[in-house]
Amino acid sequence: GISIGADALTGGTIEDDNDQAVDRAFLAPGRFPEHKVNGGLPPVTDVDRVTITSYAGGDGTYRLGDVIEVTVDFTAAVRVTGVPVLELSVGNRTREAAFAAGSGTRLEFRYTVQDGDLENNGISIPANALKRGIIEDLNGNPVNRSFNRRDPDDNHRVDAVSPARVRIDLLDITSDPESDNTYGPGEVIEVTVAFNGIVHVTGVPVVTLSIGANTRRATFATGSGSMELVFRYTVQDGDFDGDGISIAADALTGGAIEDSNGDPVGRASAALPRDDGHRVDAVAPDVARVSITSDAGPDDAYGPGDVVEVTVRFSDPVFVTGVPVVTLTVGANSRPAAFAAGSGTTRLEFRYTVQYGDVDDDGISIAAGTLTGGRIADAHGNPANRAYGALEPDDDHRVDAARRATVVDVDITSDPGSDRTYGLGDEIEVTVRFSDTVHVTGVPTVTLSVGGNSRPAAFAAGSGTHRLRFRYAVQEGDSDTDGISIAANALRGGAIEDIDGNPADRGFTALRPQFAHRVDAVPPALARVETVTITSDAGARDTYGPDDIIEVTVAFTDVVHVTGVPAVTLSIGANSRPADFAAGSGTRRLEFRYTVQSGDLDEDGISIGADALTGGAIEDADGRPVGRGFRALGPQDEHRVDALAPVVTAVSITSDAGADRTYGRGDVVEVTMTFSETVHVTGEPVVTLSVGANSRSAVFADGSGTTRLQFRYAVRLGDLDEDGISIAADALTGGAVEDAAGNPADRTFDALAPQDDHRVDALAPAVVSVAITSDAGADRTYGRGDIVEVTVEFSETVHV
Repeated sequence: GISIGADALTGGTIEDDNDQAVDRAFLAPGRFPEHKVNGGLPPVTDVDRVTITSYAGGDGTYRLGDVIEVTVDFTAAVRVTGVPVLELSVGNRTREAAFAAGSGTRLEFRYTVQDGDLENNGISIPANALKRGIIEDLNGNPVNRSFNRRDPDDNHRVDAVSPARVRIDLLDITSDPESDNTYGPGEVIEVTVAFNGIVHVTGVPVVTLSIGANTRRATFATGSGSMELVFRYTVQDGDFDGDGISIAADALTGGAIEDSNGDPVGRASAALPRDDGHRVDAVAPDVARVSITSDAGPDDAYGPGDVVEVTVRFSDPVFVTGVPVVTLTVGANSRPAAFAAGSGTTRLEFRYTVQYGDVDDDGISIAAGTLTGGRIADAHGNPANRAYGALEPDDDHRVDAARRATVVDVDITSDPGSDRTYGLGDEIEVTVRFSDTVHVTGVPTVTLSVGGNSRPAAFAAGSGTHRLRFRYAVQEGDSDTDGISIAANALRGGAIEDIDGNPADRGFTALRPQFAHRVDAVPPALARVETVTITSDAGARDTYGPDDIIEVTVAFTDVVHVTGVPAVTLSIGANSRPADFAAGSGTRRLEFRYTVQSGDLDEDGISIGADALTGGAIEDADGRPVGRGFRALGPQDEHRVDALAPVVTAVSITSDAGADRTYGRGDVVEVTMTFSETVHVTGEPVVTLSVGANSRSAVFADGSGTTRLQFRYAVRLGDLDEDGISIAADALTGGAVEDAAGNPADRTFDALAPQDDHRVDALAPAVVSVAITSDAGADRTYGRGDIVEVTVEFSETVHV
């Protein structure tokens, strides 16, 4: 037959729809014996077909003296000299069918059934079984006698065993399942074959069982030298038969079984129908689904003592012994949810009680295959298959059980003297008692209500204990005739944490006015605040950026002198920021300065609360403390603050991949990145794309001065991504991206999963198969002038 070598496609041009040259490489397909060539020599005559053409009767069985006729057809006319024979396989014996007649392309061979011949599965003919004699074509050339084996044919069985011989009386399943009427894995199915006489076994005969859609072999176990043979099969994992085992007719095969005279016994037996007393179930139940089924409450978060319930659903009812567990991932910790209920059903429930310290901000997850311990099996003892996919974090099932210190009480603990009234410079001490030891960093304050004014009592002592002490020195002008009060939840600023680093709960109820803690520090007339003004220049945009200096001028009615570092508290957005004293002592105008920090933001302008001048000492020329009170300065629109970095709000692929949703070579992939505010670009930032197994750079193209930046990548030859382009988290690198205030953008963002509408195929097509597809005619041989056609199939459409 014709053969084709590897990589034999050459010449011309073959390209795909994108004008890409195809990959012509392919493995050698070897020879094609059905495509021979004879350009002039006489063809060799072959055996075309071997057929048993005699009729075996209604039961498909030849008896003693019946003639078995076999026809051998050749591809051309032949003639015979001598007596060729055709070997037949009858049982475990070889019989010869001798040439009887025939002319032209067909020869007939015949064999007469002898006493003792037995073939229950049907006569077969070995390969190349045409022997002896001379068979030639009409030109005197020997024919090719080779042909493939002819498999046993159930319509041509043989039984010439005399009736007096030993035969099967009964074939039955004689074992009992351990569980009701069903065998489980590892159980033994026993089949007993009873004969009408004593039999002897050599080799390993088998009885073929039908278990569900499969055949299984029960092998000989015991009984040689008796009238009953026992065959056994051990149930394997995966065996299943819901309506009962059956045994086909004549299912005893293999080995040698003989009577006491050494003659083969009759193996014929009737079929054993399905018996629902002998069912089989060795199929393990599978996990159908794992889910968290408890309710985390209106805030979707479990607290300490709450019960997290996990339901594992199986494909069949299962029974539990011992205590299996499902391991939950709660934050950085593993937590065991123990079996609680459901044995004997398809739904098992597991429960875990949340402990103090458990925290999971993005939701509980369950890793794949974390169902361990105990025993889970179906009613037939098949251990359940515990494999399942991971359950990703679910923000409907978050956990917040951090142990937090709480405020027990708030009290004014300083002594105002016998008149129960604080005067100028007296210290008011407030004690806040917590439920646990707390640690302080920074300077938290408790806001006191002194008359109609708010006064900050700053942290003074107590870090590492249950009690924190806060102090406020009475200022000139302070007055409260019915007693100091403290509003609810008035503890602000700094950091207060428990021993584990959890922020303390600062909430407490209001302290009503304390008549025993009144205030009177109103002095005779002296210098006082006249005006408070923000005097620095915020620039063309009326906005301060990071590290800009905000300057506040406080004008007094008279010359003042400063010692220490007084400060004016600015309100910048939701935060209080101290502008410290910088210059002006010995004049009527004091200057205070604050350097803008990263993260400061005030879109409607800085404001200054009433009486926000605190700290240090400010005195008149006579050494008396001046009056610091002043009205609040509302938001100043020409003094806004923006030191907040822009953030990425969305990342998407916005180019059109065409009707087939696939980019080809040279197509441009456009990525749009949206920011929380307008950004400006310098340099050449890039977004790294995942295209198949490769990283590709989409380079900045447009959008500087807007909230949307465009990045572009031109597809290269060889790029391939069948499930769609993806973008890893935080994949924006290079260049500079800043807002108008000069704040560098925060480049972090979530990964973009593979986008099915944005696939890539710039991969050259490859050869899938090479075959000879023309027809060589009935003699399977091309002659001179015949056309041989070869078909090369590619992985995609190509153009030549």
